[in-house]
Amino acid sequence: MIPIILPYWNFHCDLPSIGDSIRIYNSSTYTFDYLGMHKVAHMKINIQPKIDNNGLRDRGKAIGYGANKLRDVTVNLMNKLATSNISSSDMDDLNIELKHVIQEHFSLLEYLSHYLAEHSDTKLKERDIKFPIAHKKMTKSEYREVLKDNFPKIELNQELIYDYLVEMQHFDGENWLLELRDLSNRCKHKLPPKMEMKKFTNKIVSYKNIGFRLGDIGFKHIVASEGSKIILRASDNTESTILGPFILNSDNVAFSLGTQSCLAITDEERDLPQICGTNQSVIKTLWQAHIEVLRAIHKISSLLSQSST
Repeated sequence: MIPIILPYWNFHCDLPSIGDSIRIYNSSTYTFDYLGMHKVAHMKINIQPKIDNNGLRDRGKAIGYGANKLRDVTVNLMNKLATSNISSSDMDDLNIELKHVIQEHFSLLEYLSHYLAEHSDTKLKERDIKFPIAHKKMTKSEYREVLKDNFPKIELNQELIYDYLVEMQHFDGENWLLELRDLSNRCKHKLPPKMEMKKFTNKIVSYKNIGFRLGDIGFKHIVASEGSKIILRASDNTESTILGPFILNSDNVAFSLGTQSCLAITDEERDLPQICGTNQSVIKTLWQAHIEVLRAIHKISSLLSQSST
C-alpha cells in the first residue's frame, strides 16, 4: 500500500494541517491510523444558518460555493507547487495563478464579514464593511471594542464569535491573517509576487506505511505531557508507540519508544518555491491561509446557527 505521511492537504479543515501544532495532554492518546485516514471526510464547507424554507441566505450560498470551488483550485495549485524541477516559464504561470488564488481567499473573508453583518445590528454602510483585522500595534481590548462597534448585537453567540475573531489575530503569534492581507494588497496593486526556488528540510517519523512530517510543509510541532502518547498504526494493524513527555519539531525528534522500536526517522529535502523576501515555502504560506479561511467560515457560520446553551 502507498504510504501515508501526514499532514495531508485534502482532509477536512477540522483536522491538524500544515503549520499546525498538536498538543496531547492529560494522559491521552493521539493515533495516526493508516486505515482510519482513508475514512476521513474530505473538505466540504456547509454554510449555516438556514432560513425558514431550509434554504440559505444569498450571501451564505455565495460563500459556500466560493469556499468549495476555491478548495479545488487551491489543491490543484498546491500540487503544481510541490512538483520538482519547475521551469522559469512554469514559474511565471504559477505567479499569475498564485495572485488570483490569494485574492480569492481574501475576498472570501470579505464575504464572511458581510455575512456576519447580516446577523448583527451594524450601522456600517455596505461599502464600509470589512473583515476585522487588528493592526500590529492594536491591543486585544482595543480590537474587541472595534468588533463591538462594527458588529453589535449579533443574533447568536456574540461573545464566542468575538473570542474566535480575537484568536485569529496576531496577539498570540498567529500571523497568517496579516500575511494574507499584505499579500492580497500586493497582488491587487502590483505585479504578482515573485517566487524563487529554495531547499527545505523536513523530518519524517514513520512506522511501516504510516507517519508524520515536521517542518515547513509538516506540523509545526507535537507536544505531549507525561503519560500521553502517540500511536502509529500501520495498514496491517500493527503499532508503534511514542511515549510522552516530548516536544517534537524539525530540529528535535528525541523521544522514548513503547511498543515496537522500528520507527524510521528520515530527513526529507525538497526544492520548493518561496515568495522572495519570506522565510517559508509558498506551499506553507498558501495552505495556512487556505485552511484558516475555511476554518473561519466553518466556525463563524456554525456559531451563528447554534444556541450557546
